[in-house]
Amino acid sequence: MFTFASIVVKLNQVYLSLGSNVGNRSEQLAKATDFLKEKGEVKRISSVYETEAWGNTNQPSFLNLVLQMMTNFEAINFMKELLLIEEKMGRIRQNKWESRNIDIDILYFNNEIIDENELKIPHPYIHERKFVLEPLVEIAPDFVHPLLKLSSIEYVVFDEADRLFEMGFKEQLNEILYKLPTENRQTLLFSATLP
Repeated sequence: MFTFASIVVKLNQVYLSLGSNVGNRSEQLAKATDFLKEKGEVKRISSVYETEAWGNTNQPSFLNLVLQMMTNFEAINFMKELLLIEEKMGRIRQNKWESRNIDIDILYFNNEIIDENELKIPHPYIHERKFVLEPLVEIAPDFVHPLLKLSSIEYVVFDEADRLFEMGFKEQLNEILYKLPTENRQTLLFSATLP
């Protein structure tokens, strides 16, 4: 008589940001995506967005995308795999926010909060980077940041709220904001305009 031990493999949901501003940018993104498919199952990929460089703006513009994938790697080991992909593709790290043929960042890893020297999850700049937020809204509008407790779409609304308010969209903003949880609504600068 044979008995089989059941093996449970935990799959982790990961959101990644990919960017390139050197060489054939589209090709670099496609190649990185192919390498990622070897590390798990890519479930969703956003459109490609062209954006100005962030941090160090004196460099060519980037092509960016966000993807969702499932992997059985744990966070720190998955980060090591991403660094190997970047290295395999020829990335050499010298200076922060420099031009690069490929950049792969972990945005979210399940709902985990990791604060280590070599790994910070959620990515600490998600809410400051439009080139991350816009593609993230496209594929995961309702995913909630585990620390800040805001969804991707709420971030975009908050980011654009002041500008839209000044442009005369007060009524439309109020309609959107009434759909948000009260605690998030009240963080807006113009929340006093809400009845």
